[in-house]
Amino acid sequence: MTNSGRSVLVTGANGFVGRALVQRLIADGHMVSALDMAPDPVLVPGLQRFYAQDIGLPFDIAQPFDFVFHLAARNITHVGALDYAELQRVNVAGAQNVMRAVTAPDFVFMSTSKVYQQAGQPIDESSPTAPLADYERSKLEAEHALAALFAGQRLTIFRAVNIVGRGQAEKALVPVLFANAYAGRPLDIFAPKTSMLQLLHIADMTAACAALIACGGRSGIFNLAPAAAIRLDTLAERIVQLARSQSPIHYSNTSAVQYSPVLAEKAARQLLWSPAASIDNILQECQLAYAHV
Repeated sequence: MTNSGRSVLVTGANGFVGRALVQRLIADGHMVSALDMAPDPVLVPGLQRFYAQDIGLPFDIAQPFDFVFHLAARNITHVGALDYAELQRVNVAGAQNVMRAVTAPDFVFMSTSKVYQQAGQPIDESSPTAPLADYERSKLEAEHALAALFAGQRLTIFRAVNIVGRGQAEKALVPVLFANAYAGRPLDIFAPKTSMLQLLHIADMTAACAALIACGGRSGIFNLAPAAAIRLDTLAERIVQLARSQSPIHYSNTSAVQYSPVLAEKAARQLLWSPAASIDNILQECQLAYAHV
């Protein structure tokens, strides 16, 4: 089955991953529509349609699609009662609203590898789940809710590790560290320095979505991760070096950590996908991208 001319809806299209995916799929020749809270003129060229929609509210889209990539989510790392209610409204009920609103044989949900239990063992798609924080808990709840509701042919769940690259908001780890290093501010790091990070380049993330379309769709859960990882203290030191900075690095968490590498062998077999960007590639790109900060 070829990957040409598919009708695709991308939700969360103004976000870091959504914007990159829209651009990739349009470049691949697909007929792409986008959905987000509010229109963004940057997304308009090449789009079929833009839907301005709060997914936390019920809605309906009459147009059928071949693929729906549901990326829209509320990403809050520190939540109180009100924020937790918003996570439930957008990430769980919102995912159900999107699924009810559209007709498509293939529905793709962007989850996170943080839903897995971190037990110091390699993680594949059959590994136990035990999300620690509310954001990833809401993602796992959404996975279950969508599986119960789905009436199409193929439900795909992508559980990705840390997605990084040019255009990422400064609230994410790598942009924050570069911004502070370039400004000469201390790098105050709250995770244990021995934490191991797998960094997935945004182009590799969108390539996985393109590969899914190219193979005609697949059902099930797919981890998306590179094989390589970098220790957090090594990452911070590399960033300070690349920024030619004198910023001190402070670690406030001395907890012991267990590294649970996320394996993406299933995606390699079934989607014929593997990440291309190395950690060096990623850091060199980010060095240039955040040099103006």
